[in-house]
Amino acid sequence: KLKNASQWATTYLAIASHLITGRAQFTPRMDEAFKTEVEKILSANGTGSEFLKTRLIQYSQFKPRGNYTRSEELEKYFRCVKWLNTAPIFIEEDERFLSAILIASFIKRSPADLQAFQKFNEAIKFIVGEEDNLSISNLISIISDEQASNPLILNHTEELNILRKKLNELNVDKIRPKGGDDTTTAALAQGAILFTAGRYTFDAEILSRLT
Repeated sequence: KLKNASQWATTYLAIASHLITGRAQFTPRMDEAFKTEVEKILSANGTGSEFLKTRLIQYSQFKPRGNYTRSEELEKYFRCVKWLNTAPIFIEEDERFLSAILIASFIKRSPADLQAFQKFNEAIKFIVGEEDNLSISNLISIISDEQASNPLILNHTEELNILRKKLNELNVDKIRPKGGDDTTTAALAQGAILFTAGRYTFDAEILSRLT
């Protein structure tokens, strides 16, 4: 289970890396998933992802717009950041939750990576506000140094449930999206982590309550 989780996490990050560098770095057994996601993102076409296990993601959102069309570098940046703050890692399934934990552990156990990650988050927070929804930063805050150094000790449903409970107690979801039907609403309600979560603004919360 941990091996599969590691391969998935590596592919998730490889997609982001490829979007901004143009270099392919997929892992064994995940090459088709990597290629499919990148193709959909670059074409900005299609809905639903077998890799992410969601039918809700819309790839048209990856089409650069506004100032991000002024250069190829800005277009790459746009796609990469869009992937990181919209591609969900669902945490109800143990293996996928482990994928998120491995990403958080990789960052937490490296002082340089953790500092860079925190600096990036603080910069975004200053510009557009607090995070809304669960993110990797939330996961980093609740796993111990021991767990980050040895994620194998979390490879048990009981231990994962403890972390799920801690994440739920953070109560970070200020804006709760609603679907047009019961099926979509249920899909939107699934517990998920984003690499960098959406940002909270008061007007966005008011709008969400009116729709």
